[in-house]
Amino acid sequence: MTLAENVALPLHEYSTLSREEIDMAVRIKLQMVELEGFEERYPSELSGGMRKRAALARAMRMNVLTPEEARAVLRCSETNGRTWSGCK
Repeated sequence: MTLAENVALPLHEYSTLSREEIDMAVRIKLQMVELEGFEERYPSELSGGMRKRAALARAMRMNVLTPEEARAVLRCSETNGRTWSGCK
């Protein structure tokens, strides 16, 4: 399953969005986590950090996280246990 197919899977299964709307949502989510251009890659072709961002893109619901919030989540996940302001 490619990155785009992986991110689209929950939308196909749990939403009533059209194929075009799902494709647009996938593009937006991948842009938010800075993975545009990697849509046709397989998980084995991604680095560890890219896999984390892909998981975040898949977990995102539309209109829940802003790009700034998504970046904050990534920063928190990269602290390796150190505390950053705003991280829980």
